Amino acid sequence: MDHVLEVEGLELLEQAQAEKRGTVVIAPHLGNWEVFGLYLNRCGCGQSSQLYQAPRDERLNRLIYQARSRAGANMVATDAKGIISLVKSLKRGEVVGILPDQVPDDANSGEFAPFFGKDVLTMTLVSRLLQKTGARAVLGFAARITRLGKPGWKIIFRQVDHKIYAEHISDSVTAMNASIESAVNIVPAQYQWEYKRYKRVPPGQQRPY
Repeated sequence: MDHVLEVEGLELLEQAQAEKRGTVVIAPHLGNWEVFGLYLNRCGCGQSSQLYQAPRDERLNRLIYQARSRAGANMVATDAKGIISLVKSLKRGEVVGILPDQVPDDANSGEFAPFFGKDVLTMTLVSRLLQKTGARAVLGFAARITRLGKPGWKIIFRQVDHKIYAEHISDSVTAMNASIESAVNIVPAQYQWEYKRYKRVPPGQQRPY
């Protein structure tokens, strides 16, 4: 945390939390999401619950789990029990952190929505959590910066496209992707482009890989 050199927009998270309806913080694969996840538990907004998909290697799992939870985050599995835990956390007015640009395992867990001009399978979890709990949403990431020769991080919180609260899931996931795009455009070189975000496209469309 000593390398967090600047914070922008924290008031957006504070304002969302002041409504006491819980807050879903969407943190895409932009900058350093590991640093951002730690910061969520050090920013004064209480303990966060963060969705966590364990790798198959148990040794690697222990390493990642310990690293991500060491600031006090409650790591929640990506299964039915974990989703119920997230709903309960939001209903208690807590913060939930989710990487929103992970590709769903199957079409039943997502909907196709545009992302930088190409339709991709997009998770519906964030949209459904917002609908079920009435929680607020904020986007955030940790960008790499240098200040006076010292490398570190700038924590940035951004407003989401308001249509993320739309009644229709397709409108909501489209708004979520648009929100992610706006953040990526701030520091495009720091997005994890090597992640195969376009590996599941609509039938008949060609994958770029």
